[in-house]
Amino acid sequence: MNNQMIRIEEAAAESALELSRQYLSAYAKGQIEKEEHTVRTFIAYLDGKPAGFLAAAKSNGLEFIVYVLTLPEYRGTGVAQALIREASGTADYALSASFSDAHEYAPELMHILEKLDFKKQRTKYNFRCYGDDLWDRWDAYMEKSGRRMCDTLRRQGYSTVTLADASEELLDQFRHSYES
Repeated sequence: MNNQMIRIEEAAAESALELSRQYLSAYAKGQIEKEEHTVRTFIAYLDGKPAGFLAAAKSNGLEFIVYVLTLPEYRGTGVAQALIREASGTADYALSASFSDAHEYAPELMHILEKLDFKKQRTKYNFRCYGDDLWDRWDAYMEKSGRRMCDTLRRQGYSTVTLADASEELLDQFRHSYES
């Protein structure tokens, strides 16, 4: 940990969202704003300047980390560790974290969680199919459930487009996204 002073404050979700808006995915923003969750948000300050943010949601007797962020210029200074320690120490329930091991920062987050005595509960497997019939199966799924899914996302405030209505450029990006 760095010799600089890290201070953590519980903050209103709007303040934390404003700090991290450019980094949040639509999914994370939606989880933070979901009405069925009670969300606690924390902002970390390093030498008086905002350096990171954590959102933890309570739902059905559980509390889980929705998002943790250290601003790029403060990475490696102990900010994420301090945020998780504070959220864990003030949680009404056991705090948990779930993320894909394919995430860019998964190794760093796993290291921090292990340092803070979080225990891995189960293995999560992610499967991807690269078979020749991938697009046929995707089209069949979207025909059956896609419009319903898009309607649900629109009701939650997201902007959506079905594959049938998508531009050729967007479809090309989508077709090649599974390769990365």
